[in-house]
Amino acid sequence: MVAAGSPASGQRLYAAASRLAEICGAQLDALFVEDSALLQMASLPFARVVNADSARIESLDIETLARQIRAEADQLRALFFQTVSNQPWSGQFSVLHGNVCQQLLSQVSRRDVLVCATNDSRLQSLSHLGQTLCGLLNAGRCSLWIEGGVSRAGGSIVSVVDRTPIPWHVIQQAVFWSQRRRAPFVCLVMAACPGAADVVQTITDFIAAAEIQSGEVVLAPSASDVIDLLERYSADLLVLDAYRFRNAPEQLQHWLMYSMVSVLLATES
Repeated sequence: MVAAGSPASGQRLYAAASRLAEICGAQLDALFVEDSALLQMASLPFARVVNADSARIESLDIETLARQIRAEADQLRALFFQTVSNQPWSGQFSVLHGNVCQQLLSQVSRRDVLVCATNDSRLQSLSHLGQTLCGLLNAGRCSLWIEGGVSRAGGSIVSVVDRTPIPWHVIQQAVFWSQRRRAPFVCLVMAACPGAADVVQTITDFIAAAEIQSGEVVLAPSASDVIDLLERYSADLLVLDAYRFRNAPEQLQHWLMYSMVSVLLATES
């Protein structure tokens, strides 16, 4: 399932999600949520908005805002069906009304992966990861694919291991995408991981036994070195443990902001 917030990001996100669905042999559905909190805010007598073109402060009209939201939904619906028109499956586009996080949670339990995107500023204006994304991580009902702003054809698939027992679902997901994309697989083992040397050896043995053509295990000195390593290995996808990073949103936000690559937050399901 793919969730787009605006027509500006919808075309890029739908195209990326369509490619993922084709690789996985899965159906792609799209969801747009009319944010009830936004409409409630617009109904307040003191609510104002800054016009981006004129820099003027203007009053909010709830009927006008509602029409704009419906127009965005119509644009996204048209973009979605235009994007998937050549696919062998027929996707669905749904419009729901209410709290964004709650509505997404009501839908993702029946899906394997939710595809979404960060905002255009790559979270730089936020001190914490978006509340919706945190809510989805905490629920842990499906894997999350966060589409990045950088695509490197032939770039490596990188996973990060920073705990024991080894999160094998992360390794397996990274290997899956490495094989489907015919891309190198790189596993970064954090030096602070308990028994890091044994973890490196265990994953190295797994790569050899699985006959992965291009696989490498690298010891990463610290979390701050991950960005440099993603650049060094021309990462195109970063695969992380959803359970681990729901408790460390600031670290995830940092990697999202500065790496600009797509991120798959994998659950065991």
